Amino acid sequence: MESYIGIFLMLFILLILYRQEKQQIIKRIVQKRKGTGKQMLKLAENFIGKRCLFYTFNNQITGTVKEIGENGILIEEKDNLQIINPDYIVRIREYPKNKKGKDKSVIVD
Repeated sequence: MESYIGIFLMLFILLILYRQEKQQIIKRIVQKRKGTGKQMLKLAENFIGKRCLFYTFNNQITGTVKEIGENGILIEEKDNLQIINPDYIVRIREYPKNKKGKDKSVIVD
């Protein structure tokens, strides 16, 4: 029983260290990319009114682009509004459609 606690504690500590390292890497990448957010805003103007997938460092956001401001992109998801900081966006793409023109239910990247 005690050995299980020791193993669990060691894995927990490794998980915490991994998350901290990942956050530091993201901070360094964002600092290097400062200023590229303006370019991303210009490119995102092509997607106004379209349903898109936004890839960030940590997750993926799906929504319709409603508005593009100086410092962010306004996205509507169902009934919720979100603003995404363009410095954290890695990729934007229009939501894929199937042969019938409907949104795909499974997206494989």
